[in-house]
Amino acid sequence: MPALYRAALVVALAIVLSVPGAIPTHAGTRGKDDLLQAGVTAAAVAGLLGPAASQILSVGAKPLAPRIAKDIVRGKKLPPGIGKQAVPPTLLHRLPGLDGHEWARIGTDLVLVAVATQVVAQVITDVFS
Repeated sequence: MPALYRAALVVALAIVLSVPGAIPTHAGTRGKDDLLQAGVTAAAVAGLLGPAASQILSVGAKPLAPRIAKDIVRGKKLPPGIGKQAVPPTLLHRLPGLDGHEWARIGTDLVLVAVATQVVAQVITDVFS
């Protein structure tokens, strides 16, 4: 299996497993630890793009202020008025899609958000520069 496909599979699996409720447990509930587990790293996302990663991920993003960034966490609703930017199409096509969710760039982070509720499902920090 080529390395790029293996990396894509690892990223997709990590994201699906980290989304609360994506896979039911035997008891029908998920523990607190499931909501707090770290998922994918920025390096894994860059690995999906290969040699073009630095060019694609260089979008002139500035990090969020620390008091705002602390509110962008899994399981919490996005703060009102937070500026979501479009993810570059080259990256978006390589990310796994989940029904009812959208990928967005918020500051330098890549965030998976439920469209209807605006609850954060995944945060991958420091992806963009």
